[in-house]
Amino acid sequence: MAIQPIETKEMGPIIVVILLAIAAYVVMYYLGYLGNHPVEKVVGEPIAKIAKKPLQGIKKIEGLFINEDEKLNNKVNIMDIKEGRTYETDSGLKFEVLKLGNGQKPTLDNEVTVHYHGTLLDGTVFDSSVVRGEKISFPLRGVIAGWQEGLQYMPVGSKFKFVIPAKLAYGDSSPSPAIPAGSTLVFEVELFDVK
Repeated sequence: MAIQPIETKEMGPIIVVILLAIAAYVVMYYLGYLGNHPVEKVVGEPIAKIAKKPLQGIKKIEGLFINEDEKLNNKVNIMDIKEGRTYETDSGLKFEVLKLGNGQKPTLDNEVTVHYHGTLLDGTVFDSSVVRGEKISFPLRGVIAGWQEGLQYMPVGSKFKFVIPAKLAYGDSSPSPAIPAGSTLVFEVELFDVK
């Protein structure tokens, strides 16, 4: 008995099913519906190998993974922030949502109460209310631009990790020997209260 080749027209429905599965995975991934489930369990291993190729556009920027399709405009998409995701704003501020609270978001006119842990890119700690064991309160308008912008994305009860470029921190000046001029700063910030 000879093996008969599959006619091209018979492959049409199979190709359509594969393409639909790939499209569904990509949409679910970008909308955050996959959670921690491995893609292989969602769409099957052979399709997962094909579907993962579009996701290779994720690049590493200063120690955090940023998906270029998730860049935020400073004035829109504020409601689309999801826990476990990393974002970059138009200003260059990068942040990862470690925990998303559901309380009030501060404005520049508010005073905030936070815990924070500040490091340089190499992990050197330069300041930490966590290490001191004391929360700190201050007017939001009175801190560096990266904090002013970033904390406005945080509802009370949230914990974010910020990567703040020098232009949104201290620029070419050095506020202390612990922070060299031109430094990019990394802060983990937990927001407890807004007044």
